[in-house]
Parts: sequence; C-alpha cells; structure tokens
Amino acid sequence: MSLDIPFSNRFANFSEEVILDGVSYRLDFTYNVRSRQWSMSVLDIDLIPLIEGIPLVLNFNLFAQYPGRDLPPGEFYVVDTTDKEESVTRDNIGIITTLVYIEEDELATI
Repeated sequence: MSLDIPFSNRFANFSEEVILDGVSYRLDFTYNVRSRQWSMSVLDIDLIPLIEGIPLVLNFNLFAQYPGRDLPPGEFYVVDTTDKEESVTRDNIGIITTLVYIEEDELATI
C-alpha cells in the first residue's frame, strides 16, 4: 500500500511521527531559503538519525543512493499530482506535489 505523507508547508521546519511498514519513525522536514529546497531527515523512535538532509526532488526514489542503511524498507517519492512535472517548491508541497511512501509489500508486486 502506498501512503501519502501529510505535509504542511505552513512552517519551514516541522516534524511528524509516521508508521512505515509497521515501524514508527520521525520525519523532520526543513526548507532552505538559500537553495529553495525542502529536505527530509529520518529518525528512529529513539530520535537517533538514520539519514539526514535528503533533498525532496520530483519522481526519484529518495533512498536509492543509500543502500544498506537501517532505513524503512519501502521507497519515498515526491510526485506531482497534476502530472505537469512541477518542481517541488516551498508553497506547492502538500498541495500540488506530494510525498508518497510505497510499502515493501507493494514494491514486491510492482
């Protein structure tokens, strides 16, 4: 099953707890004004960082370049819900562009 990760662009920095493939994680999101880019960090339930500062880019498996880490077993993507290939911006994330997590079981069927 794929999950839309709730995203509020109201704040430039925020955190949320999510359950991915049955395990709780904390996701930290930060918007960098200088680079005009959102980034995501993934922490375990004890707030130990598993990976930090992953840029949120469109249509790319965000964990693809980090094999062998103790990350959630599924895949994260940012998708454009309008199919116009809009870039991820400070204001459109969570509205036009959405962060999606594809669970491990669903990946096995693709």
